[in-house]
Amino acid sequence: MYALHGGATLRYASRPLGGDWYLAEDILQEAVLRASTVLATLEVSVPDPTDRLLRGRLALDAVSELTEQQRQAIGLLYHGRFNAAQAAEHLGIPVGTVKSRSYYALRAARPEAGLGGSWRGHGRRPVT
Repeated sequence: MYALHGGATLRYASRPLGGDWYLAEDILQEAVLRASTVLATLEVSVPDPTDRLLRGRLALDAVSELTEQQRQAIGLLYHGRFNAAQAAEHLGIPVGTVKSRSYYALRAARPEAGLGGSWRGHGRRPVT
């Protein structure tokens, strides 16, 4: 990273220091050192492809258990990226009905998919 952006960053840092390249270089080195220390402490989690595949399969199985109306509502809200009003207009039903169908669909699908709990923090929430 320093090799790529060090020169430009050094020029940028030297401007407010009255062109003092030595002071700018000291500050830049300190910043890089601190950043590398912080980055070294961060834990990087790599998603397990097998887990992702199994979760996807569970989700598909759960969706297949929903009623056609629930699948339509969920499909438009999640995959079609419609908001509730747009989905309602597309389906020709009231907005409250779209919200109700999506609520009950998620409630029914979540245990089937092994996700449990509320949907906060478990992926995308439909736009309402």
